Amino acid sequence: MSKNNKKQQYLIPMEVTPETIRDFGIKKEDVVPAKIGNKIVSAIMIPTDDEELYLTYMRPIWAEMKREERSRRCIVSDGKGRLKRCEMDCKVCKKMKDGAPLSLESFFEETELEFEDPAANQCEIILTAILFEDLLENLRKKAPELAPIFEMLYDGKSQRTIANLINKPQSSVNDMIKRMRTILQQHISRDDLAK
Repeated sequence: MSKNNKKQQYLIPMEVTPETIRDFGIKKEDVVPAKIGNKIVSAIMIPTDDEELYLTYMRPIWAEMKREERSRRCIVSDGKGRLKRCEMDCKVCKKMKDGAPLSLESFFEETELEFEDPAANQCEIILTAILFEDLLENLRKKAPELAPIFEMLYDGKSQRTIANLINKPQSSVNDMIKRMRTILQQHISRDDLAK
């Protein structure tokens, strides 16, 4: 075979552990650091001249590396009021330090994003839970058969699902919900809640 017809050799990294090295008698000088996916591991390089085999093995590794690299990029304004991943070279970026934005302040300034106050959001969650418990307790007193329906609706179940769960026609569930609404509206319009 002439020098020009020689097939190209490809090296496929195969991760090894100290146990693998010991059990298979791998020479320590054959073990090299290699990046497989998003981590650097001890590996041996398996030679092959089968390009298809090499590509089949390496493509998922390359895709994982690309996803990881992309996920570390800053989110920046696209100049049209939307956000996009930064396409600049991270190594020379003034906003980057160890692969992360220097500050949230500069991120907010650039993107012009505003986030809700987490404490206000927490208060809303607590108030919703208190109101739900109050309404549920009222239903348990006035129409105990409707309380489970109210809980299922609160959990996001559809009328059809509720009908299947309680073995009643959907029209009956619809009537129960109307009755439940009337009871709860009367309860909500009480003077102590209206203040």
